[in-house]
Parts: sequence; structure tokens; C-alpha cells
Amino acid sequence: MLSKRKKLPTFPHTVKRGSSVVKIQRRKRHSSTGMPYDEYTVLYYLGGNRTRKNCSTFAESMALAEIKTAELSRGEIDAAQFSGSDRLAYGQALETLRPTKVDLNSAALEYAQAQEILGGHSITEACRYFMRHHSEELTPKPVNDVYAEFIQQRNKAGLSDRYLEDLRYRLGAFSKGFVCEINQITPDQVELWLDALGLSARSHNNHLRALNTFFKFAKVREYLSKDFDPLEGIMRKK
Repeated sequence: MLSKRKKLPTFPHTVKRGSSVVKIQRRKRHSSTGMPYDEYTVLYYLGGNRTRKNCSTFAESMALAEIKTAELSRGEIDAAQFSGSDRLAYGQALETLRPTKVDLNSAALEYAQAQEILGGHSITEACRYFMRHHSEELTPKPVNDVYAEFIQQRNKAGLSDRYLEDLRYRLGAFSKGFVCEINQITPDQVELWLDALGLSARSHNNHLRALNTFFKFAKVREYLSKDFDPLEGIMRKK
């Protein structure tokens, strides 16, 4: 009795498990010596991205396809166990990370490591501190020196005596109150200094305006990071 002939696979060949689908494509290739050979490509979608893996034999591609369908199927089961709020949080996390091109697992791992190192301190504040003190573009300079340079520049600009006198009054006191490099100043320190002056709302706002001009000058001269605002969170008074 003749044995049944083994059915040959057709391409693209599909491997399924549940709703998870992996396909195998076959291509004819030629070696450097001109000899023809078959190349098999395993195709599947992961996280919305099309993934391709090349194999030299059909058996190898089938083994890989079986593994990938099993992994994808397990992922569907895990996702089904998510609550509605979990799925929403997951989607929002992916959307937040999209511009950084960092995957969610790497971001979570790095966040956990940073929290352990910082002992509960704000990661954002730690980053700002690092940028203030380690930016290669910055030239460390004492506040009083930046103030003297700022007033000199404003003098050369031919501004009115009244305006220059106002700057000297507000920023002169500031430069005496901060005996440090300008990139070491924090918004909390500026706010405490302003509160200690006991200013009226109008004078408080005028001080903020003068300080804003001063810090912009420091950023242009690269004494202060352009990504850092020493006045962040300090509100104008009404």
C-alpha cells in the first residue's frame, strides 16, 4: 500500500494561536557564488510595530513562529486581566514616552533605580540640579560679577538714568544677598529672599520683572542654563 505523500507548506505560511498570528515568507536568494537557496522570514506585530526575523531553514522558521505565537498569546491573556483604569494608565504611559523613544519597561526600571538613589527626593529637581551644575555650556560666575557685567551692558545701551537707578536698587540688593555662583540659585531661595523684604504687591512685581531681565541676560552669556528658571513657581501679587 502506497503511503500518503506529505503535504508541502504553501507560502506565506500562517501559524496561529488564539487571535495571535505569525506568518512565514519564503524567498529565493543567490549566494556569492551564484548558487540559489531559500530564505525564510518570520513576520509578526509587537506593540503595533512590524517585526521581521530571517531564518535559513523552514524548520528553524517554524520553531521561531511557534515561540512567537505562544508569547503573543500570553500577552493577550495578561492584557485581558487588566482593569479599565490599568489599560488607561498603560496607554497614557506609552503616549507620554513616545517622544523619548524609550520603551515602558526601560523607563520603569530607570525610574525605580533613580528613586532608590534619591531616597524619595524629586527626580525632576535632581535633573534640574544636575543641569545647573554640569552643563558643559555654562561658565560658572558669582552673582555679584554677573550683576556688575549686566549694569555695565545696560549703561552702554544708553538707557535712562531713572531705569538704571531702579535696576541698581533692586538687583544690587539681590547680588549682595546671594554670595554664590548664579547657577546655584534655586526658586525657593529667591522666594524666601523676596518674602523677607516685606514688599508691597507693586514693588514685589517690579522686583520680579527686574530679576527676570537679569536672569535672561545670564542665560544669553551662558552663566545660567536656558532650561532652568530661577523664578519658577514665584507668583506675581495682586
